[in-house]
Amino acid sequence: MTKNKFTDDLSPSLLQRYQVDPNALSSLLIWIAAPPNINQFAAVTKNLQRFLQITLPSSLRAELDLSDKQLQQWRELLMFLNTQFQQPIPSELAALQAQKQQPERGLISLYPIYAALTACEQTYPPNEIDKITHLQFIALCCAIKYQKMQESGIIKTKSSGFETGLREIRDIETNKFPNLHYPDVRYAQSLLEVQVLLEDWLDENPATKWGDGLRLLFESVIQKLDRQERSFRFRIKTESRRSYQQITIHGDDDNDDSLEQGNSGLNVELVNRQVNTRTSSKLYSDGLHPAEMQTIDSLLIHDKTAPPAVQADERLVRHRSKRGVQAALTKSAQQLPNDWQIPTPYELASLFHAIHSKNFFTQALPNLSSYEHQELQCMLLLRLYTGRSLSSLHKLVIVKNKASYLQLKRLRLTFLLEEQQLVLPIISTANDHSFKDPTIQRLLAEPPFTHIDINLKDVIYLQLPEATTSLISTQATAVTAKKTFKQLSFFQKNAPHREWIRQLFKVLNKHLKTRWTEHRLSLIMRLALQEYTKNQSFVQLITEQELGHSVVSTYYQRVSLPYLAQITHNAYKWIQHWTITGLSTSFPIRISDKKTEEATSIGSHLALPETFITELCQHLKQGINKSWHMKASDDRLRETHNSLVAYITVWLSFISGYRAVLNPLSHPHDVDKATRLMVISDKDNELYQHTRIIPLTLRFLEQIDSYAQHLTKLAEQLPHKTTLKENIYELTDTYRQPSPQTVTPKIPFLFFLSKTLQVQAVSPTHLTPHYPFALKPNVSRHYLRSKLIELGAPAECISYFLGHWESGEEPYQKYSSISYIALAMEMAPYIEILEKKAQWTVQRGLAHE
Repeated sequence: MTKNKFTDDLSPSLLQRYQVDPNALSSLLIWIAAPPNINQFAAVTKNLQRFLQITLPSSLRAELDLSDKQLQQWRELLMFLNTQFQQPIPSELAALQAQKQQPERGLISLYPIYAALTACEQTYPPNEIDKITHLQFIALCCAIKYQKMQESGIIKTKSSGFETGLREIRDIETNKFPNLHYPDVRYAQSLLEVQVLLEDWLDENPATKWGDGLRLLFESVIQKLDRQERSFRFRIKTESRRSYQQITIHGDDDNDDSLEQGNSGLNVELVNRQVNTRTSSKLYSDGLHPAEMQTIDSLLIHDKTAPPAVQADERLVRHRSKRGVQAALTKSAQQLPNDWQIPTPYELASLFHAIHSKNFFTQALPNLSSYEHQELQCMLLLRLYTGRSLSSLHKLVIVKNKASYLQLKRLRLTFLLEEQQLVLPIISTANDHSFKDPTIQRLLAEPPFTHIDINLKDVIYLQLPEATTSLISTQATAVTAKKTFKQLSFFQKNAPHREWIRQLFKVLNKHLKTRWTEHRLSLIMRLALQEYTKNQSFVQLITEQELGHSVVSTYYQRVSLPYLAQITHNAYKWIQHWTITGLSTSFPIRISDKKTEEATSIGSHLALPETFITELCQHLKQGINKSWHMKASDDRLRETHNSLVAYITVWLSFISGYRAVLNPLSHPHDVDKATRLMVISDKDNELYQHTRIIPLTLRFLEQIDSYAQHLTKLAEQLPHKTTLKENIYELTDTYRQPSPQTVTPKIPFLFFLSKTLQVQAVSPTHLTPHYPFALKPNVSRHYLRSKLIELGAPAECISYFLGHWESGEEPYQKYSSISYIALAMEMAPYIEILEKKAQWTVQRGLAHE
């Protein structure tokens, strides 16, 4: 094969022979990137005519830059040419003849898009032809669009999905997998929907060796991705799921009565983009929670006042809903003490007065016995002071004392008769991340680590307020009178407590102008915990009510049981103080109660002790020192560099909570040295809905400066690796620029080197050999959340720092008043404390020389 094999231009001869429209022919040849000699053009025109018979949705045609007028011109041209090619092709145009199944040698490497059109003997199953043709055409259009993106400068280097995607198109044409039932994308309205359908198909067919290339091609076009061979990126596959939770958008003219009755405004239901089952398992195994990757995909609008045709069409939404959607999402995520659904101090005082009034119960519920009145009084107070559901409270049992309870060996909501305490079961959303290796378990269980007494389920012992304790104790004594028992149910079976509460509140609301409902009763303890601690995970642990991002934050958090008990008791005090004064207040907590390493705790096993992090830091330092003292060679350069990068990566992880789903510090300008801030977008989509800004310590910034000097020394000692040396110099020049540059370095700022001195991504796989033993890639996030809570950092700031928020809670959206500067100033002192305890210090690597 020679370089000029396809360079003889046969298009003039084709025009002269067949007298076709030159503009139509020229635009078609440019679109399919044809070689000058239009090799095997007879087969190409036949395949193109088959493709262009398909009518794609207008939205998809627009994404693929397909003009209706242009498509019609090509259809007419192809129909004419294919009619002519049925006759013998003249000798001067012999190259146009479809001669064999495979493209001409060299055509694939020089003209890959065109080569994917040259197959001439397809043998598809009759019932699969339409489905396969749709998939081929969309994939081919994507490849063409991606190449145009490179030609126009939108991307610099095509991703590997271009080559592998076209190869998989050729695999379809040559029927390489005759028994494979390809995905059906005929009804897709967008490229994103095509990608989702293909990902779903790949999940259902995990053993197939086809499809990943096309998936990457679609993703590359949608997200305008360059080739990223040297960067690590965890591939997260998602799917759309309805939440079935509705948020009401109220109009300006809505009044209190209509709000209370729920008859006003539009109802918005979120359709979320969630991680699929297969990816969720991988995220859990890496120590991440899948809910962190969730974004809003679309909205379903339910307007009861709209005409039936509008209600049936999700796209027809009135303008006022568009203006109010984001504000409604934000408001629904807020937990404000003055929200209309939250009871007022007056209402709570009225309720307390009614509960402790026998005359009121007799008047409101005259058909109930005195025993049933007392039982209802206890139910109301337990609902108020635990926030638990009625079904959960119905399981309350009575046990004689703590010793008897421990003999049951079962976590149950229990009232201890002798101690007059409530035993409240606590369940964490964390997984069992305990280390499976017995040697590691023994190591962590012994001093200096003592990583023990961590449970996913446990109980706390609570002393309810005095009047409530007296009422429950009296009722418990009545239930157990003259009975021998190990445990007895506190409440009657099948008692209609919900209906009793409804009837009671109906009378109470009428006489005292209150707005009590059974649901609003459950909000009191939630409000107290939220106002007192600002920590949504504590709300979930104590009340079992999901609130905002509580499932995710509880997953990462480890907390001591004495601390939880102290928080609950202080919440009782908060409720009493708020009822009397209408003011929120705080109460002191013993520092010793916060220490997770000195008491039984509940939550994540990955929240490792401080002593272990210190030992890990020393281990990584020893790796740098050991490699630096090796004999001068390429191996010494590689080992020193890799050890230093591992040290910096782990250090960054334990002061930022960086998720191990992307290459850390890909670009030097992710760090702003002037403000000591760093931008992290480690789980984001193309809209950057989850980007966060965090503070960095002065010591770590000094380490980054030393790393830049190390890179310069490394490049100086690589004269035999010209390309690598140039790429490193480009990195260091970019780092030293005072302002961000539009040029993206060819290699990430942090990178490993292989044995052949090739750039490798900083991925969990490449990082693992630098650990003393296998660690979960995201162990730092569990450690950080738990230790920051222990240090007393504001819970809201911790969530913003770690990127924990739900739709409507985003700290940097347009309705938010959160300042990232204020957040950085608040969190920086706590991060510096943890950094100092772990003994992270600047390591210079090759810059020592």
